[in-house]
Amino acid sequence: MGAKKLRGFVLAAAALVACLGVVGSSVGARKTSGDRHFVGTLTLEEHRVWDYKSSFVDEHGVRTLTGRVKVDLTVNAGGSVVKTKLSGASLTGGTHLLEQIHPGSCSITDKASLAPGVVSVGGSLSELTTSWPWDDKQVDVGTCSGEPSGAIDRVFAWTPSCTTKGDGRNGSITYSSSFQPPFGTGGVGSLTTYSCHGTLIAGGGASVSVGLLVGKKVAVGDTVAAKVKVTAGSEDLTNVDLGAGLKSSDEAKITQRPDGLSGFDLSAGTSRTFSFTLKGAKSGTATLTARVSADSKSSGGVEDSATAQLKVGETLSVDWTMPQRLDPDNSSWPGPEGLPPAKYVSPDDWTVNLFLTDGTGKVCPSGVTWEWKVTGGGKTDTLDSNRCTAQAKVAKLGEYNVKAIQLKDASPTGVEAANDHVVVKDWLVVGLGDSNGSGQGNPPYINKQCDRSVVSYQYQTALYLEKHDPRSSVTFVFDSCSGARSDQVWQNSYEGQEPGEGVELPPQLDQVKGVIGKRKPDAVIMSVGINDLFFGSIMGFCTTYIANTSNTHGHVPETPDCEIQHVTPDVDAKGYTTGYNYSKDAGDGTVAARTAGRLAVLPNRLALLDKHLTSLDAAHIFASQYPDETTDAKGLCNGTGPFPKLSSGVWGWLQQTGTGLNNVVAGTSSLGWIPITGVAAGFIGHGYCSPDSYFDTPLKSQWEQKNLYGSFHATAKGAAITFGLTRAKVCQALYGNPDCDGEPPASK
Repeated sequence: MGAKKLRGFVLAAAALVACLGVVGSSVGARKTSGDRHFVGTLTLEEHRVWDYKSSFVDEHGVRTLTGRVKVDLTVNAGGSVVKTKLSGASLTGGTHLLEQIHPGSCSITDKASLAPGVVSVGGSLSELTTSWPWDDKQVDVGTCSGEPSGAIDRVFAWTPSCTTKGDGRNGSITYSSSFQPPFGTGGVGSLTTYSCHGTLIAGGGASVSVGLLVGKKVAVGDTVAAKVKVTAGSEDLTNVDLGAGLKSSDEAKITQRPDGLSGFDLSAGTSRTFSFTLKGAKSGTATLTARVSADSKSSGGVEDSATAQLKVGETLSVDWTMPQRLDPDNSSWPGPEGLPPAKYVSPDDWTVNLFLTDGTGKVCPSGVTWEWKVTGGGKTDTLDSNRCTAQAKVAKLGEYNVKAIQLKDASPTGVEAANDHVVVKDWLVVGLGDSNGSGQGNPPYINKQCDRSVVSYQYQTALYLEKHDPRSSVTFVFDSCSGARSDQVWQNSYEGQEPGEGVELPPQLDQVKGVIGKRKPDAVIMSVGINDLFFGSIMGFCTTYIANTSNTHGHVPETPDCEIQHVTPDVDAKGYTTGYNYSKDAGDGTVAARTAGRLAVLPNRLALLDKHLTSLDAAHIFASQYPDETTDAKGLCNGTGPFPKLSSGVWGWLQQTGTGLNNVVAGTSSLGWIPITGVAAGFIGHGYCSPDSYFDTPLKSQWEQKNLYGSFHATAKGAAITFGLTRAKVCQALYGNPDCDGEPPASK
């Protein structure tokens, strides 16, 4: 927010499951089939014959047009459509229309016709191209007395058009073709438009995954928990049959087969999971295969299959952790910018902690040693460890193959533990924006110039990523600064919330690019927009206006509604408003009018910011909405609660303005950002005037941080609401689920 007194004021799916996550597994059971969708042979046929006869008189005498249009259209899917590829499709047909230019008394019986053509169809289902091989032809089918001189009979072959509709994936393609003979005017008879139509289905609507949940050593005769999950795609499924396709190999037997494997329905986007047990019969590889078949409304039969395996008798594998990099007890960096140095963000190597596991935790067999080998990046390194744990240092993030070879008296015993999917992943997360992002109002601060707090929803989101997944680490570049406008993210320097703490700060993007170098952020989390409306100036004016019966201008307020008062702005050297002063001049704009003007141009200011954000080449950009502090349990605040006791008119205007601001933030989806929506709803009943308020008061701010900057900002309870919504969106983008469960994807 622009005003120093109250700067930074805060107003306020799922994808198809590709595999079932393995919990504590030492065998890495995963879905092995791709997300294929099968469909049986689909044929569209249209057979139409149209006969035409028309006579009229022109300069040649009586002209008779007779003919036939015959079309045979066939579309054959050829047995299967995989993803967006159409195989075995063809269109066939022919046209024939003879225009006879002869006197009415002359009878010609000769016929001329065109051979049927074959139309080829190529490309994806969403961009089909067609080729029709027929041309107009001129023939002479005979002559008779009285025939006009130079008359030549014609056979017309018209070229139909063929269009497609659909998204090319799990949808429908509609072929439509129409043609109208181009007869001259004055003919007897009616013109006819022929059309053919049909639907071709691309893909099915179901997927299936198989998981083996191993929680102990798997030996011969052990019983292992297993699950099969069926998921409907974008279509409802009926009469789903899983039972016939559920099979196990000779090395394992299914026990306690669950009921209800056949004949059930699934609504689009829903799943159903079946749990049962798998018993190891003998040593070797045990295989479990599940195949699902179902019917959908538009595509008919659909199928998918998946397989999982485990080694009966195999007890050990390799697991790993990444050292934690984000620590709330040690997150303060030296210097006015308070950012980690470039050498920290992009170190020379990355540390990975490796250990042996039996699926229940770390294990260490006695009487043996181990030789560790790490393969990746075109080379294999032998680690300096002969114990059950090892620490590897790798030059790049990415996927590695790790093997631990058991030794007895320095010779291999034949026992090995391995993992070919050790993903060394460090999430690079960047926090940008204003006090809503910095955590203003929640001291102590890890950077005093910008009032950055670990209570911030941005910090808490990064910390959740760090703590929830021990197999990955997080580098958090926390640059949000209380009071910052959108232009101070990309263009203008800024002295910070408390300029006495350091020098003027460069634009946030310049700061970030200076420390991340060539690394590309996995997530940029922003809170930006409210200070573009000068809300610090608004709340500063409203607070002093309501506080003084007579202010320095000698004005006695007739109404407590500060938003309708005329004001003049205090401006800084760059022309931005830093405060409002009461004006007796009705020609000066009101607080509400000035704010509405700023709100109207905010989408353009964020679009300009987006153009400069592209320099980060971030995988995902998130923009959070703002809290709503205008209500208590009874509804809109109205002169109740702590100072300042604003009227319901003021609070109603603040709520309306906050809704407009949040609508602008929601609209950033058009920029490719991911809006964090629903924030305001989480604060309903917990506004500034509520006994259970989630906002700081001026008194609390003065007591805790010796200034008023924390006033009207969300408390830790309030920040937790925005954190929960942000975490779900960030996890969905990075892990494919709202809780960040599962293994981290390999670096790309």
